[in-house]
Amino acid sequence: MDNPALNIKPEIIVLELHRQIINLESKIEQTKSLKKQMDAARAVSDPDQYTPLMAKNIRDVKSEMEHLR
Repeated sequence: MDNPALNIKPEIIVLELHRQIINLESKIEQTKSLKKQMDAARAVSDPDQYTPLMAKNIRDVKSEMEHLR
């Protein structure tokens, strides 16, 4: 019995990996942007309001990197 996953063209695999890398880079940039916002707002607001968002972004990036492994 043929495995359909083995019939996927290498070009399609490369394109899918490229898409996943772009998504991962976007999440990293979002986390950096959030960190900048957190640093800028720290003096005038409660810094803990950003902690859950940062933690979620970091967990998402970590799980995405594990998936790409």
